[in-house]
Amino acid sequence: MMIPLWAILALVAQDDGDLGRTYANPDHEFSFRPPADWSAKTAHPPGVVEFVSPDVPPQASLVVIHFPCKNATPLAHFKKELDEYMKSKYPGASPLVDRQGTVGGQSALQVAVKTKDRAGQEIVVYRIVVHRSNLDYYIFDAQCRADGSARWLALLDKSVATFRIVPFEATVEERAAAARAVQVLRDGAMTRKELEGETWQGVFIERRKVGHQRQKLAAATVEGSPGWSCESDTVLDFKEGGQDRTVVRGSFTADGRYQKIDSEETIVSEKKEELKYRYSAVLRAGRVSVRRHMRGTDEETNFTVPDGTLLTEVADVFRRAVALRSKETYLIPTLHPFEGKTGIEWIEVAGKENVSSRSNETREVLIVFSTADRRRMLHYWYELNGALYVIRGPKQVFVILGLPRDEATKP
Repeated sequence: MMIPLWAILALVAQDDGDLGRTYANPDHEFSFRPPADWSAKTAHPPGVVEFVSPDVPPQASLVVIHFPCKNATPLAHFKKELDEYMKSKYPGASPLVDRQGTVGGQSALQVAVKTKDRAGQEIVVYRIVVHRSNLDYYIFDAQCRADGSARWLALLDKSVATFRIVPFEATVEERAAAARAVQVLRDGAMTRKELEGETWQGVFIERRKVGHQRQKLAAATVEGSPGWSCESDTVLDFKEGGQDRTVVRGSFTADGRYQKIDSEETIVSEKKEELKYRYSAVLRAGRVSVRRHMRGTDEETNFTVPDGTLLTEVADVFRRAVALRSKETYLIPTLHPFEGKTGIEWIEVAGKENVSSRSNETREVLIVFSTADRRRMLHYWYELNGALYVIRGPKQVFVILGLPRDEATKP
């Protein structure tokens, strides 16, 4: 009889004398106790931290990875992808462990294989994957010498059993910024007429144009209150890398108390495989109901959210609205409907600034800095009427640029 993962982890956690002090990472929202006397060092991205055993040379190592998925991935699909990865990465490896259960109250899976390293030494590769949401995973990636692996795996099991998700604890400054965001929502920040209209943007990776998007906002009466209907169409063509088309339609009240967004994304992979992702989300008075379809898997859920939560498409409009106001900072809870939890977005309205356009002309724009979940930063430049001009990351690899329709849709 196969013993479930949760039972094994619960048993090994009872005697924790060979575990060290708790390692906590507030930015990545987790904590756990690594093995005692293992030294910590910075891990190569996407790793967060690496621990190595005190032996010389080290006999075992453990890397903790906080893994954001590009596309919504249920745990069952993640398992298939992990199995394929392990087979291609370690051909001919002998399977040792293949279990599913829970870790820290989250669904999890566990895989271990015996293989050889580049020097021909027998090693055990061990992975525990923890599902936080369909877009957010934690991965414990461990290796150890095959001789004595039973001892190492038991120790790693004991360590991983202490894993906990520790949601963000807002600072005094963040709480003040969150209260400010709710207040400007209730005061009608998203009722400004300048927000109405249709805009077009080109999508670039470095200097290569890979697609375009259209955004439209029209004033509407929603649930008997002033609001907006919204549309967004994004078309991406990566040539040999596949195509991606996303259609979004929705409506919401200007105060954010009611929001409804429907989205469908069709991805054609480089292997010509067509993948469908759909969701329909309704947020009403602090409660969200969501229906999701992800690559053949259907989910339906509902849960409460903090006051002032905005679905991601509505957060885009809020960002534009506050850009038209004076310099200030805001914090909003945000929700991507493929996730079952809210994130946070820190918004800093920096005011007007002169920048150089593509034609090397100087133009005045409104600058907004956005940091999602304290980690992912984007820079937004808006026209003086609030229309989107530029979105870029700090390294400017991915850029969205406001363009006339004909230029935006040009291949």
